[in-house]
Amino acid sequence: MNPEAIALLSAIANCHGKLREHAIRLRERPTVRDVKHVCEIPVLDGAFRVEEFVDAELVSGEAISWFLEVTVAPNGVAVEADVRRIHNVGQDLVTGIAEDKLTVDEAARQLPEIAERLCSAGTV
Repeated sequence: MNPEAIALLSAIANCHGKLREHAIRLRERPTVRDVKHVCEIPVLDGAFRVEEFVDAELVSGEAISWFLEVTVAPNGVAVEADVRRIHNVGQDLVTGIAEDKLTVDEAARQLPEIAERLCSAGTV
């Protein structure tokens, strides 16, 4: 495996660790009733995607969702990250963290910082 691929996979693993830690911290908050942390890697034709989210159900009945999606394709890496508030009439974007098309090298460098910003966004 080439060094760029290893760096990218390492960055994705770093993001996973940050989101896992975020879910653990959320479980300790008194305003949080339940937390789900899900990571999925769906099968795609000619690409590789990691979809990961942390959902915190609040005692108020609303929820907050932290979402990260990384799609690696031959022509680059697409990254989407945002925080949404979910309520009884739908959902609202709290903050958009990233919606970028990056090279593999850029993604390997930027993904950990994107995950850090994602986990720091949104209040519970």
